[in-house]
Amino acid sequence: MDPSRLRYVFAAFQLDPADKVLLHHGQAVPLTPKAFDTLVVLVTRHGRLVPKDELLGLVWPDTFVEENNLAQHVSALRRVLGEGSSGDRFIETVPKRGYRFVAPVTEQRVGDEPRDITAGAPTTQPADDPTHAVPVALPVAAAGRWKRRLQWAGAGAAALLLLATVLATIRDQPGRAGAATTPGRSSTAAPAAAAPGVIRMAVLPFANLGPAADASFVSGLAEELTSRLAGLRNVAVPSSTTLAAYERRGKTLAQIGADLRVDYAVEGSVRWTRIGDRPHVRMTPRLVRVADDTTVWTQQLETPVADLLKVQAEIANQITDALRVALDSRERQAVAARPTGDLEAYLAYLRGMALFHMGTSDTANLAAARAELEQAVARDPALAPAWNWLAQVYAAQYRAGAARTAEVMAKGMRAAEAAIALDPSRADLRFGRIEMLSAAGDHMAGLRELESARASLPNSAYILLRSSWLAQVRGRWREAQADFLRGFELDPALIAEPLAVHHLHLRQYDEARRFISVARAANQTGVTVPEAWTHFSERGDIAAARRVLETARAMRSPADGRVIGLLARFEWYDGKPQRALELIREMDAAGAWLPPNFRFPAALAAAQIYESLGRRQDATRDYFAAYVAWEGDQGRQIPEHRRAIVRALAAAGLGRNDEAVAHARRAVELLPVTTDATEAPLHLFLAAQVHARVGDYATAFATLEQLFSVAGFYSDQWVLHDPSFASLRRRPEFPAALARWSRQRGNVLLDGMRPEGARPVESAAP
Repeated sequence: MDPSRLRYVFAAFQLDPADKVLLHHGQAVPLTPKAFDTLVVLVTRHGRLVPKDELLGLVWPDTFVEENNLAQHVSALRRVLGEGSSGDRFIETVPKRGYRFVAPVTEQRVGDEPRDITAGAPTTQPADDPTHAVPVALPVAAAGRWKRRLQWAGAGAAALLLLATVLATIRDQPGRAGAATTPGRSSTAAPAAAAPGVIRMAVLPFANLGPAADASFVSGLAEELTSRLAGLRNVAVPSSTTLAAYERRGKTLAQIGADLRVDYAVEGSVRWTRIGDRPHVRMTPRLVRVADDTTVWTQQLETPVADLLKVQAEIANQITDALRVALDSRERQAVAARPTGDLEAYLAYLRGMALFHMGTSDTANLAAARAELEQAVARDPALAPAWNWLAQVYAAQYRAGAARTAEVMAKGMRAAEAAIALDPSRADLRFGRIEMLSAAGDHMAGLRELESARASLPNSAYILLRSSWLAQVRGRWREAQADFLRGFELDPALIAEPLAVHHLHLRQYDEARRFISVARAANQTGVTVPEAWTHFSERGDIAAARRVLETARAMRSPADGRVIGLLARFEWYDGKPQRALELIREMDAAGAWLPPNFRFPAALAAAQIYESLGRRQDATRDYFAAYVAWEGDQGRQIPEHRRAIVRALAAAGLGRNDEAVAHARRAVELLPVTTDATEAPLHLFLAAQVHARVGDYATAFATLEQLFSVAGFYSDQWVLHDPSFASLRRRPEFPAALARWSRQRGNVLLDGMRPEGARPVESAAP
């Protein structure tokens, strides 16, 4: 009987070789093709010993693979099936001989009732497409970790419809160029409206056919190819950040094209073989037109590792030739350039880029990326792209708070300047300097760098993203939204989350949810904090916010500092102080977190909770620790307004009321809304807490009036739930004030901020 016509049922799992899927309680999750093939061989030979040689021959025909590779796949399968956590046993190891699938199995012909297997059936391997991961199921213990990643499988069409609706709404806005989408037209029928002659293309992450240790190398190859193509004026390429996070499993190329709004996709596979004296890399890139899944160009390339740079340049040339992209001499030279002659420097550069794109909120990733890129520039000081990425890593570390030192700032600036000095003609090499200027708070200099790069990179969503953020800092919310929308048309997966955050500033929660949904369609593990923030800020729904954050914690190791910081605060608000204290103990060196990006001593968060528990001695200890935390060299790198607001809160906790009020007022004076319209509202929120704690209710109410008269993350729900405002909530004037603050949202808010006669901003969401 042909096993491809059968399903195999064991425990809570269903294995379907024909559809290349393993289900667990009806849900599918990704697994590599070879692990799936290994499972098919074992299950279809249920109860029989499968020798190692036979397994290797069936799963890797015509390819030499070490036994260790097979053992790794079996180990992965055991984790997937839940051996050890569920109590079930599935795969038995017979030492020195092979493996046996020992769990009870029934076979079910598609459409028939299941029946017991009485003998092992012969197997036919499922086809191995290295560019598509095979969906399988996770054990119950891991199901939560993958739940959000798998929502696409049942909701892909809805997400595509949502993206099409959002884009159509944007194009229909008054004053915007471009015709409305024709009613009933398929969302996958056409990519974004682009400038004439501009081709939209995405370089998807390549499939790694080698050991897991090569994953960052393979990711780096795709990102380096993206960098080569992104500098071309007639090509629009989604950023490496977008593509590194993009969740493509289970999606057709048409769906991918709709998610990323591209005409073409580059996909492929890579295997690094280290056998013999001359290790080599086999690459099979493929250029595909996404509308009809037509291969425009493909080629199998096998090259010594030492010639990898030459092959990368050749791939970029072949792609531009296949698409008849017009290149000027400078662009042709850039595409063909070999950034270094040092192979080890190049490999470290690739690994560093890949690690950086795994998540800038993960301090462990940042440290690993920094080490790789520092190695790259140490080996080849003329490797300009590595200096550029290194500057961006330093900026991310500085902003994250764990490495906010004068040394990191100085190193970042030197790295940024080195990248530009080595190749002043490349606008993308200015990105590191833009990030460092942003980290240093020199927003006007950052804006000048952006404008300098914009002329050479008219199709860069990154530049529009950064210019939007700088417009927000200056309180130019309409200007920011206009740039966000232009960026969204170029790279919706990159811009959807910051657009959602933009609407959170304006307290427009329906609009925020729409862009969160678009972001989820592209990256099931992203947009966690904005989604949780929306649940709480709109309705005070802590349970919904908790579900989002706990799911993210299960999926990330080590966890995002923002996720832990926000979850700890919500648990405190929800009357679970012990749980909040447990989370605080998990925080990284940067400490607690509040948006927009305020890292502060974890001791301060702990002290507030101890105080609410009546543990005065513990609270006093931690309030004092927070008060002195930012003294010394590292403290001098913290902006004075942040130091002032932390000291205000700590002093209030220590009962030094006059000092607390003085520090709170100084923080607000040092950072008015006119200086930074994104961070200043946070200081107003915290200063109001100080005034409420010391009993100055008139000033507390006045400060909150100022807070709710401008754009900012904090809604009336934060005042309703934060224990620091408990005494304020008992005041007779509080209900009327709360009703007034709750109306300060969206265009009502913008009308209050806009100059006389200015036109209110239109919603960007349907």
